[in-house]
Amino acid sequence: MRAGGAEVTVPLDALENPPAGLRRLHRSTVLPGAEPELHPSAGPLP
Repeated sequence: MRAGGAEVTVPLDALENPPAGLRRLHRSTVLPGAEPELHPSAGPLP
């Protein structure tokens, strides 16, 4: 898995100003092919 970010398609402005529901997700957890809902730092799902 590459963590260079080349495959991440989320706009940078969305990462800088995330919706309230995604505020708990940090940029470092956004990786190509990663499943944030399974990441320990993702917290409980709504």
